[in-house]
Amino acid sequence: MKKAKSDYYSSRLTETQDPKTMWRTLKKIMPDKKTADASKNSSLSASKFNHLFTSIAGKLCERSRLSTFIKPQTPRVNKNFSIEEMNERTQRNEESNYRPISVLPLVSKIMEREIQVQLVKFLEANEVLSVYQSGFRKGHSTETAVSYLTDQILEHMDKQQMTGPVFIDRKKAFDLSNHNCLLQKLEHYGIKGKSLTWFQNYLGPRTQGVRFGQDLSSSLLIKYSVPQGSLLGPLLFVIHINDLPSYLKNTHISMYADDTVIYCSGANPKEIKKALQEDLERVVTWMKIDRLVLNKDRTKGMLFGTRQRLETVANFNIIISGINVEMVSKFTYLGVTLDEELKWKAHAEDVHRKVSKRLGLLIRIRSSLTLQAAQVVYKCIIEPIFSYADSA
Repeated sequence: MKKAKSDYYSSRLTETQDPKTMWRTLKKIMPDKKTADASKNSSLSASKFNHLFTSIAGKLCERSRLSTFIKPQTPRVNKNFSIEEMNERTQRNEESNYRPISVLPLVSKIMEREIQVQLVKFLEANEVLSVYQSGFRKGHSTETAVSYLTDQILEHMDKQQMTGPVFIDRKKAFDLSNHNCLLQKLEHYGIKGKSLTWFQNYLGPRTQGVRFGQDLSSSLLIKYSVPQGSLLGPLLFVIHINDLPSYLKNTHISMYADDTVIYCSGANPKEIKKALQEDLERVVTWMKIDRLVLNKDRTKGMLFGTRQRLETVANFNIIISGINVEMVSKFTYLGVTLDEELKWKAHAEDVHRKVSKRLGLLIRIRSSLTLQAAQVVYKCIIEPIFSYADSA
C-alpha cells in the first residue's frame, strides 16, 4: 500500500506541468500535525510547516523544477544539518562501527523528493544507468539482483562448473563520495547548465554537527560525502559508481545501489581465481581514481558448486593488493543467505529464526486483537519474510 501511494504521487509530480496540481500533490504527501518532529535540528517543526505550507508551496514548486531554475542555489536552511550516530555492530567503543544519519529539514526533504523524481525520469529516458545496476531502474529490485546471480550459479552447476563471487564492500562509501568526481559524472551523463549548478550547490559547501541526546556539537564544513538519510544521497551514489562495470575485463558484475558482487564461472578453479584477482585489482584502481576505499575486512569471497566439484578444490583463496580475502561458506546477499551448494538450508534457517521471533510477539498480543487485526499484523510483519525473494 505504501509503495502504491508513493508510485502514484511520484507519477503525479512527474507528469504535471500545472503548479496548482503540483501544489495539491505536495500537500497530500506532507506530514500531518500529529507527525513527530523528525527534523530536530530545524527551527521549523512538522506541525508548523503545515500551517506555512500553503503560502510557500507555489514558490517551492517553481524552485524544484530542474529545467526552470532562475537562481540555481540551494537555500542555506537546507545545507546546515545535524547527524545522529547509528551503531552498525555490537562493539560500541569502536569508532568505525558508527555511521552518521543526517537529520534534514522538512523543506529540504520535499524539494529532494521532486528533484529525485525528475532525475530518475531523466536517467530512464536516456538509459544512463548501467544494465548491471538493479537500483533505481523500473522492473528491477533486490529480488531481481539475487535472481540474476543465483540463475548464473545454477546454470554453471548444471554444466559441472563452479562460480567464484567476491562480495565487495566499500569503506564509508557515502561519507567518502568526492563531490568533484560526482559532478564530473553528472555532467558526463547530461546534467548540465543550471541543473548541474543546482547539484553543485546542493553538495557543498555544507556544514554539520553531531547530536547526542539533547546536546549538539559545533558545526564543521563537509568536504566530501552525500548525505545519509537524504532522498538524493543513494541515487547520487549510484551515479557515482555507474561506470565501474566498464573497468572489468574477465568477470561479470551485479549491483544493487552500493551492494556489488563480481563473479566468474568455469571448470578450472585456478582460472577463476586468476580472473577474479585481475579484475579486483582493476576495482581497486577504479576506487583510487574515484577516491573511494575498499573495505577489505568486510569484502568476502565464496566458491559455488556441487559437493563433488567443491571436494576437488583445495586452497582456493583470493588476494587483493597483497591481502587475503576471507573465504566463507555462506553469505547474506541483499537479505538472502546463500550457501556454497545453493541448497537454501542456511536461508531457511534464517527465515525460521526471524519468523519465530515475530510469531512469538503476535502470540503474546493475540488475545487483545480481533481476528481482522491479527491478520493485519501477520501480513505486515510476518508474511513479508516468507514472500521476500521467493522467486529466487
